Amino acid sequence: MRMNLKIMNAADGTVISAEVDDTDAVNDVLVFASEYWRDQNYAMMMKIGNKLVSPNLSISEAGIRDGDTVTVVPDPQGG
Repeated sequence: MRMNLKIMNAADGTVISAEVDDTDAVNDVLVFASEYWRDQNYAMMMKIGNKLVSPNLSISEAGIRDGDTVTVVPDPQGG
């Protein structure tokens, strides 16, 4: 199922929108965000609220729903 997400960059507060499929991997969204914020040369992790989301999960497995806002943050371990 197609859905729309808002992706917020915790580093600078900017927000982008993305249309994804609920079977897409969280890692696919992280790659999209990294490519959008090209000036950010660090690995990213995704959070929903205060919970970190495994990049290996699908969007639906992670509990992400249509219209949700997720936050991407720098991965302190790099990538």
